[in-house]
Amino acid sequence: MKRSLIVLSAVFLAAAGGVCTWRALSPDEKTSLDLSGNVDIRSVGISFRVAGRLQSLSVDEGASVKAGEELGRLDAEPCEIALRRAEAEVEAARRALPRAESQARAAEAAWELFRSGYRQEEIDHARASLESEQALLDNARKEYDRQQKLIASSAVSRQSFDAAEKTFRSQKALTAAAEAKFTELSAGYRQEEIEQARAQYEAARNAVDEASANLASAEAARDQAALNLRDTKLIAPADGVIMTRTLEPGSMVTAGATVLTLSLRHPVWVRAYVDEADLDRVHPGQKVTVTTDGGGRYEGTIGYISPQAEFTPKTVETADIRTTLVYRLRVVVEGEGSSRLNQGAPVRVEVP
Repeated sequence: MKRSLIVLSAVFLAAAGGVCTWRALSPDEKTSLDLSGNVDIRSVGISFRVAGRLQSLSVDEGASVKAGEELGRLDAEPCEIALRRAEAEVEAARRALPRAESQARAAEAAWELFRSGYRQEEIDHARASLESEQALLDNARKEYDRQQKLIASSAVSRQSFDAAEKTFRSQKALTAAAEAKFTELSAGYRQEEIEQARAQYEAARNAVDEASANLASAEAARDQAALNLRDTKLIAPADGVIMTRTLEPGSMVTAGATVLTLSLRHPVWVRAYVDEADLDRVHPGQKVTVTTDGGGRYEGTIGYISPQAEFTPKTVETADIRTTLVYRLRVVVEGEGSSRLNQGAPVRVEVP
């Protein structure tokens, strides 16, 4: 009986060892990591940046388009009129600026003249004129005094005396005027005149600044009008396939309203999830294989792994619950065949 137990134990150990050896050597042993996921749905709502009447659409649903391709147009006449008006305002503002600058230079020169006073040449000329008038006044006074003595003795006619008196009084007035002119030039400009000239210069400079600002504003309005005109064309932002066409020619379109929906086909992204227990087996840049239910196989690369768990509570207390956490990852599928992956389709991601 004891010998039978020893034999049975030996047989059992041999069988167990064989099973372990078969599992270790079996080519069908599964060591890869299988993840479930879906092809990401990536689309762009294409719209006009300006409002207007839809004039034409050159594509329909299912059409393949290239980046930069024109897909439709708005009636551009309102934008063309606005652009011509803006260009005319720019030209008017451009002409006004040199005039304002010329007036500012003239005002600055006048202010500089008032600040520096009269030129020495003018003062010297006024002094010479005064001295000349004073000499003529002395002669006229002497002649008048002589005539006054002679008229008393009736040695000269009354007419001759009157002429001498008139010449004396006239020369006296001329001398007084020359003296006033010399005094004015010697004293220089009054402070009120200088302040007035300064105020006129500052006003002229403000007018230049305003004209410059008006020109910049007009140019900005012109650029905006030109941009609005360009925006009457609907341009494809990327390669893709038209999924929906929501409006037809003749419709009034508001700015930002979706006219076409573009499905982005490149690159293709697959969204999959990995358990926390397997998180250490995946990393960005890792090569994977994506397969579809129909048997298609595509090469991909893990491009992103979310740092946050999903579909689980934030606070976890036990190891068993922690193993149920999942993390989202993105797989980038490249190659010509990737365009055959339909958006939203379920796929399996095999991580070696």
